[in-house]
Amino acid sequence: MNILFPLSITLLFETSIYMILDRRSVKLFLIASIMNIILNVSMNLILSITRTPDEFFVVVAVYEVCTLFAESIILWITMRIKYWKTLLFSFLANSTSFWAGLVFTAYVYPHKTAAIIVCFVFFGLYLLLFAFVFAVRKVHDQNNGNDNDGRGKKSEKQ
Repeated sequence: MNILFPLSITLLFETSIYMILDRRSVKLFLIASIMNIILNVSMNLILSITRTPDEFFVVVAVYEVCTLFAESIILWITMRIKYWKTLLFSFLANSTSFWAGLVFTAYVYPHKTAAIIVCFVFFGLYLLLFAFVFAVRKVHDQNNGNDNDGRGKKSEKQ
């Protein structure tokens, strides 16, 4: 539960914000999901070995700044979006999930049953977002006559 709770918050909030960049992009959804899973789990594993509250807050601060730049660079390279835009969205996504994490950790996490319910609800909402991305992409492709790969108009056989 120590890793799943913050991961559910991060996946829901950050992936939702990244999808504003391109709501039809399955590639963006998958990249945002994978990078958030890797970075969030690694941060929480590192945080689990901190000994004092001071160490904890220093690690969080340093890791959040590193994550901000890592995510923006990953999106810039993989999605070929302008760097300033990926940096802006990375800042928006990370600050939103950070503050949401603080609120949910303070008010929900101490109540184990509520934390488990919130975790399942957030993962459920994340899966709905996943389904929404595919549905929007499919409708967009059908309206534009694209094939399943999104390579343009279907060629007609003669």
